Amino acid sequence: MWFATLEKGVPYNCDLGGGSECLPNESYPGFWEVPLYTTVEHENLMDYCTVEGDGSKVAGCSAYEVLKKSLDEVLKKSLDEAYDSNRGPVTVGTHKAYMKDSEFSADVGKFLDYALSKPDVWVVTHQQLLDWMEAPVPASQMKSFMAQYDCST
Repeated sequence: MWFATLEKGVPYNCDLGGGSECLPNESYPGFWEVPLYTTVEHENLMDYCTVEGDGSKVAGCSAYEVLKKSLDEVLKKSLDEAYDSNRGPVTVGTHKAYMKDSEFSADVGKFLDYALSKPDVWVVTHQQLLDWMEAPVPASQMKSFMAQYDCST
C-alpha cells in the first residue's frame, strides 16, 4: 500500500478482528495516511517487545534480541527489495525505548548511510513526503526540491 489521501474512502478492510468494517461512504478529504510496513526477519514478525504504557523492554523477549542483532540487515533487505522492484517508499518506524540503545541507534545510522549511498534514494520526513506527493518532481529535480527545507537542525 502506498501513501494516499482518504478522500475517496478507505482503500482496505478496516476489520481488525473487532467487526468494525469501513463504511463505503467514508471520506476524509485532505487526510493522508502514511503506512508503516511490517518488517519480517527469520520468517517471524518482529515484535516491539515493549511494555505498553512505559515503553520499557520485556525481559527475555527473543524478538528484541533478533532485532538488536540484525536490524541493519533487516532494513537493508527491505530497502533492496523495494529498490529492485517498484521503488516504493520504505518507512522506518521505531520507539523511543529502542533509540536509547546505542547499538540500535548505530544500526539505524548504518542503514541510513547505506540507503543514501544508492542513487535516487532520499531520507525525508513525512511532511516532505506529503509535499512531494502533492507536487511530485523527477529525481533530476530532487536537489532543488529538498533545498526548500532547512535540514541543518
